[in-house]
Formats: sequence, C-alpha cells, structure tokens
Amino acid sequence: MNVKLNKEELMALITYIYDKTDEILIESPFTPTLADIKFGKEIKLKFFLEDYERSVESGEEKKFLPSRDELTYLFSLAGIFKIKNIQDMYTQIDEFNRRDVFRGQRIGLISFDTNAFPLNVPKLVYEYMTSKRLRNIGIFIPKPVIIELERQWIESRYKISKKSKIKDQKFLKTFLNQLHPNARTFKLCSIYAQKLANQFQVYASSSSVSETGDINIIKDIEKNHQYDHLLITEDSNMEGLAYQHRIQVIKIDGNRGKNLKKLRTRTLEISWEVLRDFIYVLSIYMGKIKISNFEVSGLWNGKEEKDWKNEIVKISTKINLPKIKTLQKIQTIYEY
Repeated sequence: MNVKLNKEELMALITYIYDKTDEILIESPFTPTLADIKFGKEIKLKFFLEDYERSVESGEEKKFLPSRDELTYLFSLAGIFKIKNIQDMYTQIDEFNRRDVFRGQRIGLISFDTNAFPLNVPKLVYEYMTSKRLRNIGIFIPKPVIIELERQWIESRYKISKKSKIKDQKFLKTFLNQLHPNARTFKLCSIYAQKLANQFQVYASSSSVSETGDINIIKDIEKNHQYDHLLITEDSNMEGLAYQHRIQVIKIDGNRGKNLKKLRTRTLEISWEVLRDFIYVLSIYMGKIKISNFEVSGLWNGKEEKDWKNEIVKISTKINLPKIKTLQKIQTIYEY
C-alpha cells in the first residue's frame, strides 16, 4: 500500500502507531538505527549520534547523508534545537506591528540573512505572525539572499556513479538528480518564506545586483531606506556591518554546538508536533526512513514542487491502513 500524506495526516499516522505500541525505532537504509522513540504525555527521543557519525565518517554513503553542520540544521528545522534569544525577535516584531502609518510612523520590514534560513527563522516568524494575526508588518528578502538560495537548488544535485557499491541500488536511484542535504535544508525553510510571501505584504527588491555577500545585502536594504528594517542574522560580522550602516539587527543564537553536545548524552523530551516535524524533516534528509511497519519517504522519483510546498511524504506499508479520515478520528480521541 502506497499513500501520500501531508503533515497533518502524518500526525494522524503517528497517533495510529502510538495506539499499537509504546516504543518505536527509526531506521535508515544507509545507517544503523537512528533513534528510539518512547511514547507518553511527553515523548522521549534518543538519537544515536555516535553510531550516526561513524556511518558518515567512511564509505560511499557519506555523500548522501547530512554532515555534522547539516545535522544541527535538521534538528533546528524540526523544532528540537531552539534559538536562545528568539524572544528578542518577537519583541521587535510586536513593536513594528504597533506602528501607525497614518500618524507618519514608518513601516517595519523583517529581512533575513541567508544563514537565518537553516535555523528555521522564516517558519518561526510565519507561525508567530499568523498566530497573533499581525498585519502591519512587511517582509523583505534581499536580492543577494535570493540569488544564494537559487544557487543552492540549481547547483547542488546528485549524479550517481554506475560503479557505485551501495547495496540498495533501487533506493540509490531515488537520489538521482535530487538536492544535496545542504540544498534540502534551504529548500525546506524557503517553503515558509514562500508562505510568508503569500500571506503578508512582501516588498520586492529593486536591486540589479548579481553578487552575493554581506555588503551587497546591506546595500540592497539601504536602497529601501523609506522603511525600517529588522535584519535577522546568525553572523557576528553581518551584525557589526549592519550597526555601521545604522540598520537594526538581531544576531540570533542557534546554540548549535551546545545543543549537539546535549544530543550526544541526553534523552530529549519533545512534543507530539515536534515528533511529527522530526519525522518529516528526517525523511527528507535521509531520503527514506522506517518507523514501525511503515516506510516514510521524503524523496522519491517524480517528487513535484507541489509536494514540497504542501509538505508531503510518501508512505509504503504492507499493512491495510485505515482511511485517512479514520486515522484522524483516532487522533482526535487522543487529543481529548
């Protein structure tokens, strides 16, 4: 049985699995067991980082798997790794929203540096603004950032050697012409940049710049000087450059090194929503994972742009799975 599920339907499937067992292992074709999940009011996640790192260190599989840095992005995109000073960003968003243009106050725009994308910032901004129904704020993505994102998607694709020694050749073909892990990172988080663009006012760059780099991002923001910008970055150099040019900036602290250290030694407590997002993001980074009796594919031949946009995974199982509406009824029972 093969079926495509969006993230809400994936949550219903996870609830169905929970109804059958209190513990599952997550496996990947290229690695040993990735994680152990224990169900309860709070879900306990143990990621086997050392086993994973050993599998990445050697062998041809290495080029298909996330590096150490990309792994930190995976956990950021899943909502497991938190931004330490995220409240500073929310405070400034609230200040922008209180402005009254009819009293001569300038419109505030949220601008992203490229490095804010892998830390899940567009999604965090989108969820915060939609949950509070904020409407008096605009979004501005500098032209050099757009160029860098597009470059990631165009240049970073696999070409599979016919001499490959990887056993699962059928699965290997799944990666043919697919994005590399780092490019998948930017693809995942750009989906929420697009959602921001669809739901909020976007102020387009008028720049003709064709180069990337910090100074070009600053120049592009300065060309739109009739607005107040809040530039979100992880880079100290960009922070200093923004201050020099009198652009308001927040340097976010992804705390990735310390978080990865915790991941090595601790069992983490996560919510049901974070588990769902973890399974979704992990399936895309690994291509395919196995949970219980279900294969969850984040990549497949013929995956379309609408599948990315709607956050779709493909489920394969030998079990006669109930209809989605039945699964969602099971989920509703557990929610109440």
